[in-house]
Amino acid sequence: MGRKWWNKALGGLCLSCRHRRSNPEEEEANHNKEPNNSPQPKPLFTANIAQEHPVTDDVFLHYEKVEEIGIGSTCTIWTARCIHQPHTGTHDSKPEVTHDSHGGVGAPEEATRVLETPTSLTTQPFHSHTQQAPKNKERLYALKQVAKGELKNPSFLVALSNEIDILRAMDHPNIVRVHEKFVAEDAVYLVTELCVGGDLYARSPYTEGQAAHIVSQMLLALAYMHKRNICHRDLKHENILFTSPRNTASYHIKLIDFGLSRKYLKHQNVMTERVGTLYTMAPEVLRGEYTTQADVWSTGVIAYILLSGKRNIEPFEGKTRQEVMDRIQSGDLSFRGTHWKRISKRAKAFCASLLKVDPSQRLTAVEAQRVDWLDQNQSLYRLSKTKSQLDQAGLFRDMVNSALIQSASEDAKLKKLALMVISYNSNLDEIQQLAGIFNEMDAKNDGTISYSEFRKAFQKQYRKKYNRMEESEIQKIFNSIDVNETGVIDYTEFLAATLEARGKIEIEQIAQAFDRFDVDNTGYISRDNLRSILGHTCRSDAIVNEILGDENDLKQISFEEFLSLFEQEESRRIGKAREDLQKLIKSE
Repeated sequence: MGRKWWNKALGGLCLSCRHRRSNPEEEEANHNKEPNNSPQPKPLFTANIAQEHPVTDDVFLHYEKVEEIGIGSTCTIWTARCIHQPHTGTHDSKPEVTHDSHGGVGAPEEATRVLETPTSLTTQPFHSHTQQAPKNKERLYALKQVAKGELKNPSFLVALSNEIDILRAMDHPNIVRVHEKFVAEDAVYLVTELCVGGDLYARSPYTEGQAAHIVSQMLLALAYMHKRNICHRDLKHENILFTSPRNTASYHIKLIDFGLSRKYLKHQNVMTERVGTLYTMAPEVLRGEYTTQADVWSTGVIAYILLSGKRNIEPFEGKTRQEVMDRIQSGDLSFRGTHWKRISKRAKAFCASLLKVDPSQRLTAVEAQRVDWLDQNQSLYRLSKTKSQLDQAGLFRDMVNSALIQSASEDAKLKKLALMVISYNSNLDEIQQLAGIFNEMDAKNDGTISYSEFRKAFQKQYRKKYNRMEESEIQKIFNSIDVNETGVIDYTEFLAATLEARGKIEIEQIAQAFDRFDVDNTGYISRDNLRSILGHTCRSDAIVNEILGDENDLKQISFEEFLSLFEQEESRRIGKAREDLQKLIKSE
């Protein structure tokens, strides 16, 4: 990702002004070029949303086990529901809370709708653990409990720490998110997104179109990772999960299990550790010298199996381990068999292009996305063209709606941070459709929405208004969405700009976000709490001062004040912004 507020990419220099954004015409000229593989600064704000709890914080005060869904030699995985237990601190009073029939807090889906007030609170300060969330919708996550014996295994703990660091550094709709880490005396717990559709074996066999759609999503994630100098190193059927149940039409997938993944420096991109799973292992990994192209080989193996129509068919089979290794290194690829007669020549050619023994002759993840076979065969399993256009139109107007509202709000900065936290912690049920639309809007397939992509969408949706607007006005709207000030709209920023406008925020999500800020459980958000999210730099200090006043101001934010950011009073204060938006829509 680009430069953050805290500006690590500039060698420690801390500037309060934004960097110069690229000219839209320059971006358009570079649209089809291979992406720049320069190191990407660590996404500190998004990374800091994923919370690491102290030993004194009990995971079961925050989550309740529902059902065991997996058990292995190193860990057990449960479905878990997010809960809010009564706070055990010094705040004795509990406010009375009433809810509207919707059980949630949210902004309107249309410019003319007024925010509804779902709750009334007493003025007593309190921690949001005292807030009882409505029961109308369960919020489920995956809870991974590391086996007690593994805590004595240094190599396993290193791999676990590596996995968490890498996942916290990424923000992509096809990569699983880690939400929280709890460290107890006898266990480690990870809370991640819950993917309920099983792995790639669960829905076999696949049509050619379904296989193309799955592989396309894998390549999107890999291109994003490789641009950030991250290599997965263990891609296989078991490490790719469907986000929706099998009885749905969705084939949206997430990459998981980054325990063997590696983040490398730009000039040290050659890896030597022989790690992974043999059946998807690249020949150069067996030789002990490889790059991110090893992930592309693994993708080719997975594509071959998906197209083969059988669970137990692999491209490089053998009776012994050595025989398999020999076949992998020779690249002895065969498409013999009755089923392959029904598979198109283009599909087989695609597999072969990813399974070149020489990695320099192998397509990269970015190049593979441009192969016609992918686009032609997955169209039925993406959003239809008409539905995609309608969804993008509505979603884009929601984004502009949210940006205009925020620009008129006195508490814009804090609310934007709150929306980022809420968006990051949203479960897959709440954001799945948005993930698909994000990929559709990301025309360059680099995992972000650039200013040129945003500008084109604005021009398309507001043709008449666009011709009358200054470039700076469009830039201002884009900047309002780009909370991290990176020069692009990241996935979490995209979600944050749309969730509220589409009426997706529930009171439980607001309480959960407040808890993420209030890490010391005082019942207030303090200056130090904000810095734990933003980091310690000149720019982040300026933002903290903007929210809480200067260092001499002892102001703190209670949950009542935090909740008021989403309530009716806020909506009325920004009524003018709504009127302006309504005029803009009518002009079209």
